[in-house]
Amino acid sequence: MVAAGRQVPITARRQRIVLAVLLLNPGQTQPVSRLAAAVWGAEQPKNPENQIAVCVHGIRRGLAADGLAGLLATEPGGYTALVPAAATDLGRVVHLSAEAARLEHCGHPEVALIRYRDALAEWHGPLLQGLDIPHLTPETRWWEEKRVHVAEQAARLAVAVGDHQEAIGELSALAAAHPLRENLHALLMTALYHSGRRADALFAYRAAQDALRTGAGIDPSPQLRHLHHTILTDSRSPHFATVLPRAPKRAAAPC
Repeated sequence: MVAAGRQVPITARRQRIVLAVLLLNPGQTQPVSRLAAAVWGAEQPKNPENQIAVCVHGIRRGLAADGLAGLLATEPGGYTALVPAAATDLGRVVHLSAEAARLEHCGHPEVALIRYRDALAEWHGPLLQGLDIPHLTPETRWWEEKRVHVAEQAARLAVAVGDHQEAIGELSALAAAHPLRENLHALLMTALYHSGRRADALFAYRAAQDALRTGAGIDPSPQLRHLHHTILTDSRSPHFATVLPRAPKRAAAPC
């Protein structure tokens, strides 16, 4: 855990797991049963309440050196991290990506792109790195999907505003890591094509085709095939941009 730019010395595995659960849900009381499930799974000790209390005491002792002992509150049946969501890196991801979506909706794609990239900068490695917590697998998967979504939206806007060179680097890594996401392949092909790298765009399609057939046993969608045909025939048209994946529709936000 990093607080105020300093590494907080919480090294005991059980303490780190308890603290992780609490910080993933800032301001929300986490019952002892959930904390115990994260620490021990199905094989819990006879008195998990006492064991969790010991963990919380150890965490508070580790936080005390930085004046953060009051970070954890004891509640009836559980504990709460008294931290505003905006004070956590994940909370800032949510805030910045929502702000980016609002700015795009209001017609400011360049600023929206900056906000999406600010959100991506809040990731400092895999979530819960070094901790194997099966009980939290759904949450870690959700946050990983959130990270990829933010990266995809940033790349989509980079292509839309003409920042193709930057987008190519981002999309190459994303498409390699998530080969079954057609939107990423479509964006990469489009960025390459608009950068004057038509042959590379066609190669990217073949790579996408191979990945989809090998990984899922399916052929590219009609939309991706249409994009490939457009690039193959070098037939840009006023409607070329319509093949770009668009942001999901949202409720209108005030501008």
